[in-house]
Amino acid sequence: MLVLFVCDVIGGFIGVSEGVNTWGEAWGFNTQSTVPLPVGAAQLVLAWLAARNVRPMRGVTSALRAAEPSADVIRLGRPGGQPV
Repeated sequence: MLVLFVCDVIGGFIGVSEGVNTWGEAWGFNTQSTVPLPVGAAQLVLAWLAARNVRPMRGVTSALRAAEPSADVIRLGRPGGQPV
């Protein structure tokens, strides 16, 4: 993930140095050649959090498991039904 992030940053620098993009276009949310810099940074942080060798807290895991059925009901409209 870090390698991809570095490649995006380098690609943004190349685009700016060649005059293809401005600084805002190179890493903003309207970019067409690289991932937006805030999105890439968030992905890098989430990848690091996922790769850590730490067990999640039991309370967080239990809360996520308890919320899953209600999310299915909201998404499908009713249990076992078709999407609304």
